[in-house]
Amino acid sequence: MTKQRVPISTRVAMGATSVVALATLFADVGSVRGANSIGGSGVIISAGGDILTNAHVVNDCAQISVRNSSGVSTSAFLVARDEINDLAVVRSKTTYTSVAAFREGSSVRAGDAVVALGYPLSGLLSTTASVSVGNVSALAGLRDDTRYLQISAPVQQGNSGGPLLDSSGHIIGIVTSKLNAALVGRVTGDIPQNVNFALKAELARSLLDSKGIEYQKAPSNERLSAADVGDIGRPFTVNIECRASKSSAPSADSKPIVSSNLQRAILYEENLNHPPGSSYVGSVAWRTDTASLGPGLVPTFIVRADINIPALQMTVSWLMRRNTDPSLLASYIIEITYNLPSGTRGGIEKIPGLLMKQSDQSRGIPLTGLTITTKKDSFVFGVSADEVVLRNDIQLL
Repeated sequence: MTKQRVPISTRVAMGATSVVALATLFADVGSVRGANSIGGSGVIISAGGDILTNAHVVNDCAQISVRNSSGVSTSAFLVARDEINDLAVVRSKTTYTSVAAFREGSSVRAGDAVVALGYPLSGLLSTTASVSVGNVSALAGLRDDTRYLQISAPVQQGNSGGPLLDSSGHIIGIVTSKLNAALVGRVTGDIPQNVNFALKAELARSLLDSKGIEYQKAPSNERLSAADVGDIGRPFTVNIECRASKSSAPSADSKPIVSSNLQRAILYEENLNHPPGSSYVGSVAWRTDTASLGPGLVPTFIVRADINIPALQMTVSWLMRRNTDPSLLASYIIEITYNLPSGTRGGIEKIPGLLMKQSDQSRGIPLTGLTITTKKDSFVFGVSADEVVLRNDIQLL
């Protein structure tokens, strides 16, 4: 009987949406959830009713409604979506007199003043658009992701999809996420402050151009106060409510989710007889949770990922937690289980290690640790407990 040849080295990595395990560091700022609705923000970009927002704000919507600064609500429908860059355009069934303009001309610089508008914690805070003030901290996001601006303007759940404006009141970004301060604090012992992110306006303009959606642009020649920018931005900043279908609405006992939208995953399959190998695109859903490791033990904080590779009919379960077994010289335990299609002969032989990749093309940098096989197609990776090495590994993660 012949045994199906399975590549010795199989790696699952995040693609353009995020780096491996990076999703766990993001806290979505768009998922203000009611019984069966999700709230977010948007920015009016055309008088005809086109509104730019984040894709995760309008995912799985049975009904979309938009409320403007005057409190008037109207229905809307999805006209464009870019899942990879988490952008979407909805069209309201009304016309608007206040329309945002994209910054044209000079580039944004680190240190520039910015104003973020949106509807954070909708239903709890003000029914008018809130204004938060800060600066551009860096021209890239986590692990130098050049799609993002890092900003210090405070944002909360519900800010997702809202505009990030310069001191002339023009769009330079779309507020998208914040660093998961609680998670970083648990890992490093230091809670970061005001580390938030906005997708750069160039990505939004590329989406609009590809769909033939017209928008306005203007040079940023003025230096207005934050209050004046807020007055300019409120009329074209809207509150978006996504009425979810019953099947997608969260239950009362649903587990906490780090990000409500799926992200892209790529499985790279190496083959010595075919050096380029093969790659298969799939999806991954990240979430945080707690789990008990045994009777009488305190529940521990864990990070989970559910990976799906449709072309291979393969799913992968990924779990990371602190090591509580003193006999293991490891700081963290990562458990990986491959679920192969029924009838598959052979399996995954071993995992040589875990690589943190900054891009689809990069080879990746390995975490320091050891992998052991626990049972068929299941593996445990122990992250080194050495303080210096661990600090470097956490930085990679």
